Amino acid sequence: MTDDKYAFVDKWRPSRVRVVTKGELFWTEVDILNISDLQTAQAMRSGLERFCIKVNYFEVGLSEHIKKVLGSSTYAKAPYLIIAAHGAETDGDISLGDRLEGELAATQDFHGTMTPGDLEKCINVEGKVIINTACGSGASRLSDVFMQKGRAKAYIADADAPFGYTSYLFPVLLFYFLTQYPNLSLKEAFDRTKAADSEEFKTWQLFE
Repeated sequence: MTDDKYAFVDKWRPSRVRVVTKGELFWTEVDILNISDLQTAQAMRSGLERFCIKVNYFEVGLSEHIKKVLGSSTYAKAPYLIIAAHGAETDGDISLGDRLEGELAATQDFHGTMTPGDLEKCINVEGKVIINTACGSGASRLSDVFMQKGRAKAYIADADAPFGYTSYLFPVLLFYFLTQYPNLSLKEAFDRTKAADSEEFKTWQLFE
């Protein structure tokens, strides 16, 4: 018997899943921060796990939760971080929903919405690929905050307001290409994802 009992796997069609076939538990990790879009966050989690990706899920109730995930590597340690959220009326703001009221809301650094200015005070996502599903988050100050202040490796977001299911599908399809075609760069996988629907995906942006 050879030293590598899984050598035959190398003859299969290339895929990141090969390492799982050989005994690893996953080929990469993704953190999902659900700020205000539970349905999309849970659907993305199931989709990514189907690609043998380990998903770490963070549910937001307080501004402190957001600050811990986006401002520290203590909790969110994955190379990819997806923010499941809705955009607010003001360009660049992210809706936090109406989870907090009264005295508890008054104790938070921000509630109702999170502005780029709020984010600047706490962000540290150095070296991570950030995917933001909030409407308009690709055509606002948010891209500068994540890339310049937060030192992200890359930032992906839609400059417009996509259909709800489109904000779910784009990240999942992106990870499909990253999983199925190991030699693709992030930019190449992004371009393939956009090309899958040149109409609905045309406003998605990649900042590197």
